Amino acid sequence: MIRVPGKRILLYFLLTIPGIAGGLIAFEIYARLALRNEPVWLDRYAFRATQPAPYKGASYFSKAFVQESARSVHNLTNPPGKNELVLDDFRGQWFNVRDHHRVTAYQPPTFQNRIYLFGGSTLFGQEVPDEFTVASYLQKKINETLPDRFRVENWGVPSVMAEQQVVTLQSLRLEPGDKVIFFDGDNDMTYGIYYLMPTGWRPGRDRGLVRWMTWYDKLLLEYLQDWEPRLASLRLLRGRIDIRPPAHLMNGTAIKALLELLARQRTSALLEASTLVQRSGAEFFSFFQPNIFVLPDQTEYRRYVIRNPLLTPPALDLAFRAGGPVMAGIVSRLRTAGVKSADLSQVLTPISQSEEVYFDYCHANHRANEVIANELFRQVFSTSWPLAPREGEAALRVKLGRFDANRLPKPAGDSALARHEFFRSGSKTYAVPDEYGHVWWDGVDVAALPGVISGNSTEEVAKLSHLEDQLTRPAYLDKQPHLLRSEGAYNVVAFRGRIYALPMSLGPVNLDAWEGGRVGALPGVITGATVANVVARLPR
Repeated sequence: MIRVPGKRILLYFLLTIPGIAGGLIAFEIYARLALRNEPVWLDRYAFRATQPAPYKGASYFSKAFVQESARSVHNLTNPPGKNELVLDDFRGQWFNVRDHHRVTAYQPPTFQNRIYLFGGSTLFGQEVPDEFTVASYLQKKINETLPDRFRVENWGVPSVMAEQQVVTLQSLRLEPGDKVIFFDGDNDMTYGIYYLMPTGWRPGRDRGLVRWMTWYDKLLLEYLQDWEPRLASLRLLRGRIDIRPPAHLMNGTAIKALLELLARQRTSALLEASTLVQRSGAEFFSFFQPNIFVLPDQTEYRRYVIRNPLLTPPALDLAFRAGGPVMAGIVSRLRTAGVKSADLSQVLTPISQSEEVYFDYCHANHRANEVIANELFRQVFSTSWPLAPREGEAALRVKLGRFDANRLPKPAGDSALARHEFFRSGSKTYAVPDEYGHVWWDGVDVAALPGVISGNSTEEVAKLSHLEDQLTRPAYLDKQPHLLRSEGAYNVVAFRGRIYALPMSLGPVNLDAWEGGRVGALPGVITGATVANVVARLPR
């Protein structure tokens, strides 16, 4: 008798099916219990695949369109020695990147001058096909009114800030009659205030909105797109969502210092851009872009978009509400100095009264892009700009102060401070994280910037740094307060990852007060996220 092993294999396979199915059902039940108190948060592309309100009636929308959108920005490179981001080329049905720039539709074969549009991901337009970007709408408008006069080029790159755009601008060969438009500002606030990267994100940095798709993300996008909203197990496998905002957003002193730094760095970058452009006989414009937080009324849809931590980083609105007036002030100072600048943060408010245009806190649909393009056309070609005052830009540069200070050598062999630069300013020594690039020493409380460590000498800064490093160890995160050091008339104490400076005059503080969260409210107590920050704020 001949044995047929295939029958046995088939039998085993049939017997395992109920076990596999039962295991999957059990895991789904577990996932639903684990996520029972969490809303159904969908990430950027899963959310867009549901065809939310901004895509209603869009002729180009399809699941294939969303999938290609996710693939269109597949890499950003940072040229050695430059604070610049460069796109890789891409070729698709709806999205095309050629020679490192998003393709602009309707470009005339013959033209006299170019209009260069600089900005971040909102200008790049990963939400819409080539012909529906701001650049394409602007080109179409120009063709109707000024045929064969200008060719519009889209130099928008996701995540870039004004300072990085200036680096790219330096490589351009501008001609007299060209126009350069900076339409930006949201990334300056997002990275400068929220993510503590005042000179911008670059590859290798582990924070920010730039997140490349994993194999699991690609699997969901390509094959399980319709199931993710329904199955809790798929969402659980993606990982639990951290909805905690950055601690420094709750520190008023740190925010004030970051805003001071933002004002100077952005103003300086835009002044440099204006000078570069005018030196070539071209014309420069700077426009502050809109965001969802400026809308006077938030609908149920917008509240979901703002609350969803996969679409809008938790508490990002705090950074934007603090940064908005600063950005408006920059516009005002630039105009006074003779730079053609305008605040367009409210440009999408009228259309938002009757329809939804935002996919998240700043990215919008084709309808919004058309409104923005029309306003840019009006500002550039129809606005009567006042004559620039003589030496206006130079005078504003003087008011900014300076960011040079005496640079010191790093302590030899100190790994804790390997990613810091040392400076001496006045009577203090500062260790500044590399992410800051440079800081302004006039008008900015450098010691209050998150991550900056200051002291009377390099040795004292090094000791403080090692103390900060200790606080990340489990022993300092338990239920007991730890006395770290005495500083003048204060005791510096660590408790559950936060630092407290208690006046010695308070005497002993019982454990109930610590566990009840009442210590920070005691008279004279100073709190902060780091030892350096708290010590820098002690009365002298």
